[in-house]
Amino acid sequence: MLWTPGEALELLWMLEVIAGARAGFPSLWFGDEIYDEDG
Repeated sequence: MLWTPGEALELLWMLEVIAGARAGFPSLWFGDEIYDEDG
């Protein structure tokens, strides 16, 4: 199965989010955006 670059990045992003959630720390892919939304 061939993936487009966008699909590959989306898969890696989802895996990073899941790994970050399980480890109890924000995903590095989000950077400071999470904290910016909270003010």
